[in-house]
Amino acid sequence: MNDYKFGNILTELRKAKHLSQKELGHLLSVSDKAVSRWENGNAKPRASILPKLAKILGVSVDRLLGGNDTTTVTAVTPASGDFIVKKRLGSSVPDTAKVNFIPKESTPNGNYLCTWHMQESAADKLSLTAINGTVRMRDALTEQNLFDTEEFFHPYSHEYRKGLIFLIDDGWDVPFGVDASEPIFGLVEPDREKFASMGNTPEERLIEMSRKVKEMGYVGLGLWISPNNLNATQPFSMDVARKYWEDRAKWCNAADVRYWKCDWGTFSRYPGYREMMTECVRKYAPNLLIEHARGFLPFHDMSNNQCVVDMCKAFEYSDVLRTYDVQPPFADVETYLRVHKLLTGIDKSKVRHNAKGLVNVESQPMVAAGLSMNIGIMSLSYETEALLRWQRICPPFAATETDYTTSEEMVVDRLRFDVQPSDWRNIQWSEFSVEVPMVAARGTKLPIVTSNGEKPIILASKHPTEQALCVSALRRNIDPNRNIAVPCDVTIYPESLKTTVGVFGIYNSLTLEFPSQVPKSATVWSQCMLDDVSVNITDHAEIKDNQITIDGLLLRRLGHKSGEKLQEHEPALIIKIC
Repeated sequence: MNDYKFGNILTELRKAKHLSQKELGHLLSVSDKAVSRWENGNAKPRASILPKLAKILGVSVDRLLGGNDTTTVTAVTPASGDFIVKKRLGSSVPDTAKVNFIPKESTPNGNYLCTWHMQESAADKLSLTAINGTVRMRDALTEQNLFDTEEFFHPYSHEYRKGLIFLIDDGWDVPFGVDASEPIFGLVEPDREKFASMGNTPEERLIEMSRKVKEMGYVGLGLWISPNNLNATQPFSMDVARKYWEDRAKWCNAADVRYWKCDWGTFSRYPGYREMMTECVRKYAPNLLIEHARGFLPFHDMSNNQCVVDMCKAFEYSDVLRTYDVQPPFADVETYLRVHKLLTGIDKSKVRHNAKGLVNVESQPMVAAGLSMNIGIMSLSYETEALLRWQRICPPFAATETDYTTSEEMVVDRLRFDVQPSDWRNIQWSEFSVEVPMVAARGTKLPIVTSNGEKPIILASKHPTEQALCVSALRRNIDPNRNIAVPCDVTIYPESLKTTVGVFGIYNSLTLEFPSQVPKSATVWSQCMLDDVSVNITDHAEIKDNQITIDGLLLRRLGHKSGEKLQEHEPALIIKIC
């Protein structure tokens, strides 16, 4: 008899520890297929393995076997899918069942909530004044605004916080009123006045900030870091700089700081400087993720090959490589272009210092979903919530873990700006264009796209260890129209009927083509990423041989948050075959 309850518990506990089936199997000296059978409910581990398994998962054997258990059939496991099939074989099945394919809470995977954009709205609400807007934003970072209220910087509920690092951006380690022209950035010391009650030394203040962040439900504290060296000597000495960053890595390790977002600074492009910072972190703060970037302004000309070379070299020693700043209406496509340049330019053999090799696409959830990458959240949106829920099933994975393929066919996004789109670059009355492959995929067969008119941009990715596949349709800019959806017919290729499929964006139709025939007994279930209830759509799907096709209008309806009648958002949903 299949033990679905044990399978659900095991899956939930494994994902809470952020372990893949392969990683858990390695720790137990069994195959990932054995772990998969346990989670499917098809088998159970030997009694001799249970104590070690429970220890790895941080629970008692009794809890592992279901004692004092709160897990229900709503856990996202193959077992819950089998439960639905068994329920269907009963007397009747409603169109909507209380089965939730999405785990209840997020788990840590390198994503973070960043304060930067929210600093501007906080400064407005607080009526702060300063010599310029950026200084106002820095001045909004105080212990009262960050930790004594949730009004300014905490738009996401605890459901999401358990998977997010809370990252305090530019301004936390400088005094009030400081402009970027002043050579004081890079202290890594919480400002005494801004964080007056949090301790007497930098270490004490960091420890208290970290404690406060965890108390608010986040994974831990992340910090914006400027690659400066305020103890720099003339002539410059790398040894002096190394000692400076070793000390700061030790402080952050003592405070259990989880993330450094290394941004602009005097030495941000100095040969070897950023890599030296990674070495310091790896040696003295091994639990801390370090992010690097090659800075780009929005509307950047990526034909400059040196920019691409610099970005690819930074990736080699980065736990996380951030694609950097973009702005609407080219935010998605420009981010995709940078990712494309990175994935086709990196030399995997040169990755060093045990760098994780993740890619952060900043605040672009549609790109993060389609290519299974990390996100640095800047604000609240339904699209971002949908992404965070999807990544409980399909976590972001490193750029080195799977192959990357693209279509030969390219598309060009192009707009002429009649008004100034950005304060960063003066491009009024100019044309800006971005050329990218029409289709890109990581770890999966390239989707087939059919369109009678304009072509879309389609991204797809399959997780290397989880049974999860995602497809995302990006909006286009075709002068004079911007952010337009281009519905088309798309075919994707799930590895098996057990694969959970994530769908983001608008389509004319979506076809799932499997390696083998779809059984006549199969049921097709869908769940909006923003809802907790799945829907049986078998009667509305076209099932023929090894294909299941779903109409695009139905996908739009299924992917819209239940009860939301005023705010539009990109459709986002799960498709599950049981």
